Amino acid sequence: MVGLPGTGKTYISRKVARYLRWINYRTRAFSLARYRNARCGTGLKAEFYDTNDDQTVAARLEILAAAVEDMITYLLRAGEVAILDGTNFTKQRRQLIRDRAAQEDGFEILWIESICNDLSVVDQNLEGLRESSPDFIDGEDFGQRLDYYRAAYETLETDEGSYVKSYDGGVRIEIHNAQGFVPTKITSFLMNLHVQGKPVFISRHGESMFNTQGLIGGDPPLSPLGEEYAKVLVDYVQQSEELPNDELCVWSSTMRRARQTAAEIDKSRYVEWRALREIEVGVCDGLTYAQVKASFPEEYRAREQDKLRYRYPRGESYLDIIARLEPVIFEMERQKAPLLIIAHQAVLRCLYAYFLDLPSEEIPYLSIPLHTVIKLTPQAFGCNEKRFKLLDDDTHPSAG
Repeated sequence: MVGLPGTGKTYISRKVARYLRWINYRTRAFSLARYRNARCGTGLKAEFYDTNDDQTVAARLEILAAAVEDMITYLLRAGEVAILDGTNFTKQRRQLIRDRAAQEDGFEILWIESICNDLSVVDQNLEGLRESSPDFIDGEDFGQRLDYYRAAYETLETDEGSYVKSYDGGVRIEIHNAQGFVPTKITSFLMNLHVQGKPVFISRHGESMFNTQGLIGGDPPLSPLGEEYAKVLVDYVQQSEELPNDELCVWSSTMRRARQTAAEIDKSRYVEWRALREIEVGVCDGLTYAQVKASFPEEYRAREQDKLRYRYPRGESYLDIIARLEPVIFEMERQKAPLLIIAHQAVLRCLYAYFLDLPSEEIPYLSIPLHTVIKLTPQAFGCNEKRFKLLDDDTHPSAG
């Protein structure tokens, strides 16, 4: 990362790391702030960032070197992508990183620079840091620290290698020589990312007739209880202070039970996604789990042993769902308004894991109950979660 304080670097670095882990790249973000706090303590005065003070400059270069060495070690042992979250605001500092990476075989660097000329974007970023950063320093001291950085700041130039520059939180993107599969993935993600994250609300469809019978798959209608949830959900959308109804976008899967759940919600900003359909269970469609165990015992055992990678015969695995959800993630990150997604358990488990940055192995076991709205609000240092139980009944198995 490259950029002044308050330009959204940490938000971007954590988002990129989260996305790459979600698509199963071994990725870790290394925060220079944490290395600095470990070595020098918290609450450092602005003078620590004075670029004319040889002693503090040397101390900060030592911190940078320590972080880079840990990144190299991580990549040599098991990692695939390492992200350095820090200002890296001079060509000299960036050259030190390039020189160290050049000592290893096969290492490539993609710089990501966050530039904010719009002061309102900086103010929003700082507000997010106030709420979630463990070591944010506000006020006059922060302003002086920022002045020290600005005095020595050098933007990326073409002779420094591949880079992506994001202006004003993603309003404009500039790309230079970003080639290869992973850099292209990162670049595509950044082209859809805004640093002012809006809340996303997720909900399973209401109870279906298959839910009442313990059957998996299919495209059944809602049960009477599911129809009641659809009505309660409309009331919640219209009355809840958590959901700004006048700005809300609503997405649902194309399956009948999801469309019926969304049927009475204002359709002015409504989109149906085929990618949000429930996991395809193939030859097990319309069966109970007991019937699957009796008819396909080997398949049943294989699923029990590895639910993440298990693929139903003529069907899908959780990894297949993650692959088809990637366009949904990109479009979701582009949103500037709050979003409600009505879909299915397996699909929402994958989306929930993306927001909470959870290990893939946990995805098949995540709790996404019926008749519950989950509010997820991205922040620089994580994601806030709230759950709203609208009806009290969730006793049925599902395909996930």
